Amino acid sequence: MRNYTALVVDYAYAESTFGFVCQADDIDHAEEQAKDAYPNCDVVWIEEGTDVEGAMVRYWDDFVLQ
Repeated sequence: MRNYTALVVDYAYAESTFGFVCQADDIDHAEEQAKDAYPNCDVVWIEEGTDVEGAMVRYWDDFVLQ
């Protein structure tokens, strides 16, 4: 198992984005865990590791600001 960080958006609370860190077999498994933990939210980014702040920066740089 590896560490993964998933960024999750909760649209019910002003579109707040937060990190979910878990151990999973692969990215698909990490996404499944995040969706199970936060069923009313959207998973918008997943990467290997536990650097939530870095994941936020990469998400904003690569996805949001493009």
